[in-house]
Amino acid sequence: MVPPNKRERGRPRTYTDRVFLKALVITIVPRLHNVHPLLAVLEP
Repeated sequence: MVPPNKRERGRPRTYTDRVFLKALVITIVPRLHNVHPLLAVLEP
């Protein structure tokens, strides 16, 4: 049986785009109270 790869402790050296997207959503969503401001934020 092959042992699983050991992950390094601590924070990862690089962050994925997914982590940044989650952080962005967490900071924006509480300020929006309905759908229209959300659509305005997401529109380019």
